[in-house]
Amino acid sequence: MLISYPFLTESTHSDDSETVRYAFSGQYPVTSKFQWHNGIHLMAPVEGYYTGYAPLRAIADGKVIYTVEPDASPSAEADHAQNYSAYTGSPEWTDKGMVIIEHTAEIGANGDTPVSITFYSVYMHMKSLAVKQGQPIYRKDKLGEAGQIYGHYGHVHFEICMDEANLTTLLGQAPDALPALGQAPTRNGRTDVVFGSTYVYLPAGTPVHARQPTTNMATPSGATLSAPLWVKLDYEGDAHLTTYHATGEHAGEVIGTKVAERRGEYALHEEADKRHKSLAESQQAQSSPSGWYELLRFGRVLGSDPLPAGAEHWRCIHTPQGLLWANLNAPGTFQFSDADFPAIMGWQCIQDDQNPLDQRCDSETLRMLFARQHARMEDRKLALERSDEGLRKLASPILTPSDSLADKLQHLICKFPSEFDQGTFKDRYGHIKDLPHYRDDKTDKSWEALVAHIKALTRTDLPEAYKHAQWHFHPIAFIQHMRKCMWLGVEEFKQLLPSHALRTFTFKQPNRPDRYPVAWEEVVGYGTRRGEPNEVAKIINNHRIPLNRALRKYGLNTPLRMAAFFGNALQETSWLSSFSEIGASNKYYTPWHGRGFLQLTNPANYFDYWRFRGRKVDAALGTRLQAAFNDMYKHKEKQALFLLKDENFPEIHFPSSYN
Repeated sequence: MLISYPFLTESTHSDDSETVRYAFSGQYPVTSKFQWHNGIHLMAPVEGYYTGYAPLRAIADGKVIYTVEPDASPSAEADHAQNYSAYTGSPEWTDKGMVIIEHTAEIGANGDTPVSITFYSVYMHMKSLAVKQGQPIYRKDKLGEAGQIYGHYGHVHFEICMDEANLTTLLGQAPDALPALGQAPTRNGRTDVVFGSTYVYLPAGTPVHARQPTTNMATPSGATLSAPLWVKLDYEGDAHLTTYHATGEHAGEVIGTKVAERRGEYALHEEADKRHKSLAESQQAQSSPSGWYELLRFGRVLGSDPLPAGAEHWRCIHTPQGLLWANLNAPGTFQFSDADFPAIMGWQCIQDDQNPLDQRCDSETLRMLFARQHARMEDRKLALERSDEGLRKLASPILTPSDSLADKLQHLICKFPSEFDQGTFKDRYGHIKDLPHYRDDKTDKSWEALVAHIKALTRTDLPEAYKHAQWHFHPIAFIQHMRKCMWLGVEEFKQLLPSHALRTFTFKQPNRPDRYPVAWEEVVGYGTRRGEPNEVAKIINNHRIPLNRALRKYGLNTPLRMAAFFGNALQETSWLSSFSEIGASNKYYTPWHGRGFLQLTNPANYFDYWRFRGRKVDAALGTRLQAAFNDMYKHKEKQALFLLKDENFPEIHFPSSYN
């Protein structure tokens, strides 16, 4: 899936500091009154003195399923329901413009079956809308402008949510089955969806050595880990290894980070080939460089390429015992990716609110989390009391959260109803009347003003699908996490192709030199013809899932890397219209002509690829084929003989899986 932030600026930034600016109010997942809050409040970045605030944009492709038109302008009436005084005692306008988008995105595949999720993004308190209900929307499309929240300009409420079935698909397991921090895993992570960092659980007793072992099979035993650990492996040119405490009061805390290999990602192929070739010939029959490559990148083999049983994966990591070499593939270890939403990174599902129909947060898990933010035990005890003073103490960390608390809150996935659903109003919001400000007002005017305000900003006709989407994410944390998943769906593949492109060509005219005009031409194969799938559609349908797996395997998972790959692939395949070199039957080197997205050509390259994948190939046959290719390449007059044809090499017999 492709996903981006709701605000974008013209320049590119290495982080989100220019596009994600949090407002003071509107925290996730609870307010300062300890009520559930669907999302967060963001401040729109200022684009320039004359242009004003940056517009809100769709975070992903989807469909607008609901809109609420904002008021033409703020009301001057002090008692208007949207002029509610929340903080200053004077009228503070809040806009009611709203957009809900339904998104469906692919995140992986189980065999040949895509794995997809449906979720909703909500943009509230907009002062203008640029979209209509029912229209399709594309990522980065302009939705409108951020409005006011209690008198603050350029503010917007932003949320992301989904229903339980889709959350289960996203997590790869039911929410209540997501392992808790400190809990030892009993199986490996999912393989249908894999993205982001690799995480390896090392139990106590995992083999370790003070120095790098010289073997990767049957290394003599030495010392072992004294306590379980988690190791996070990242490739960003360099290879980075971060170690975490797995259990106890320090569970989740970093022990240390080490740059394992400078530019290690770029040497993965060579290292995998080296490990494969270091094996005895009998072991190589059960091995492949590709298998070793996946072990080094993912900590496990995701595909079908062979890796010998007992293969070892030694890495130098920080441990409580100092820097040690640990076998990340030892018996008892388990491997995961960010697609598993690992608890060691703080991910946790919260669904223990005992009164789920109202907006008050009664989750004991969250109450304990906030109470523990106080250092003194008497303050913790007070925070857990059901009293006015206890509520103030409990909620006080929300106003100025520590970095540690903010990080914890961003990784909570919480189940509660939408605050914008006006149905069963009294049951949902009646508890507010018991708060001191409203309880002490004997005239009930404060309560009546709040009721009018809430009803002005909530709806009775929200889409049922959205109301059922009661699992909420911190929306920026969700975007940051899912941006690691660069799996492309059908529609995203189609968007690789422009409808038209510029092309230069040469023509001659009498008494004039060659000229190089520019043509604006329709891209070959764009769209469909007479309702029938064209070659582009066929290639996307037949090869999209294997190609996504290849992009994942070889780390082509950043915009720049993908642009480089597809920029070449689109040219090689004539805008994805041909998966085989055009005019291949007339090439002197056929049938070893270009095939695939990058047009693999030449017998030697085919044989190298098959060896990498662990296919058994006849080395002597490969040598003969390459000699014939070289002979024709050097002697052009022989090219008309097509000496590489299969009938000249009757011993050739390759399974269809080699294609």
